[in-house]
Amino acid sequence: MTIVVYPDIGYNSFVTETESDTIIGGFTSDNGYLSLTLAEKQALLVQAFTEIRTCSGFSMPDIAEDDLKVAQCYMAANAVGSDMFAYDANSSAVNKEKVDTLEVGYDTSLTVGAGSVDAMLPIVQSLLSPFGCSKSSNFRNVYIGRG
Repeated sequence: MTIVVYPDIGYNSFVTETESDTIIGGFTSDNGYLSLTLAEKQALLVQAFTEIRTCSGFSMPDIAEDDLKVAQCYMAANAVGSDMFAYDANSSAVNKEKVDTLEVGYDTSLTVGAGSVDAMLPIVQSLLSPFGCSKSSNFRNVYIGRG
């Protein structure tokens, strides 16, 4: 998978892998993100980008603004530190996709959404709210596994 940064044609990210390392390296904790393989980082970045783009009320800006880059990085790093690796990848509730050599799964039975304290990190809420993203948006629980 290749990261293509918005607004280039075929974009799938607001941030490059190098930028994500720099941004996440400045966080209090990277949750192990910095030690992931390039393919794992790319998969998490693309997933975070997709979740932002599908956020209820989200309005795409003309350029990839810094707040979007930071929000995407928080979401990618948070996914590493979540329980996503503990989900049952063989559950019938898991929808799987192959992304290069990685398998990305979405556990539909564990969707986090409105009414849940964990629906969205508060910092991500504040970063995305200027772009119209509703804090009650549903974000899918994700696991990344080597396929």
